[in-house]
Amino acid sequence: MSPYEFIEEILYKKLNTKYVIVGDNYRFGKMAKGDIKTLKKYEEDFAYKTKVVDFELDDGKIINSTDIRQMVRDGEIEKANKDLGHPFKMQGKVIKGAQRGRLLNFPTANLKPSFKYTTAKSGVYFTKVNIDRDFYYALTDIGTNPTFENKEIKIETYILNFSKNIYGKNISIEFLEYLRSDYKFNSADELIEQMEKDKETGRKLMEKYNNKA
Repeated sequence: MSPYEFIEEILYKKLNTKYVIVGDNYRFGKMAKGDIKTLKKYEEDFAYKTKVVDFELDDGKIINSTDIRQMVRDGEIEKANKDLGHPFKMQGKVIKGAQRGRLLNFPTANLKPSFKYTTAKSGVYFTKVNIDRDFYYALTDIGTNPTFENKEIKIETYILNFSKNIYGKNISIEFLEYLRSDYKFNSADELIEQMEKDKETGRKLMEKYNNKA
């Protein structure tokens, strides 16, 4: 995708961008041919403004998006959030899944992402969910449900202290802490036992984050 196509198709049509905030070495588009001059050139055509900001440093190293994406892939979510300045987030619509969670007494919201996000490391995360501008703490599993031998990666969220039907709603999930890897259990009972432990961990973290507020 050329720099112009990126501006037109992604920034303008898909994201309806009003402000583009970049570092002074920002490059984009095919073969990284786009730069700040390119962004400024098309500001009036696509009704956005470009702002160039100074570099931020982490332990003396310039923070960049490539490193942050790798942190997300590696499960270093707290470090990624620190460098981002806010929690890594996914948005999308809640869809019906296999409903195994409900059968196990752990009903989950299955997310169909609205955008192709960086693939976060498989496993269980402590998260915060935004539903109709109300926030709830939750446990989110990213993975293939190896206990049930699925192949498709799914994003399933068990919302703590919540029982409403939210099928079809658009929600956002903020990833706060990585709890454990995703692995195969020998039985559904073993899985339930671990999920109870995860839930207890989630409740303790909920108290921790509520005390921060």
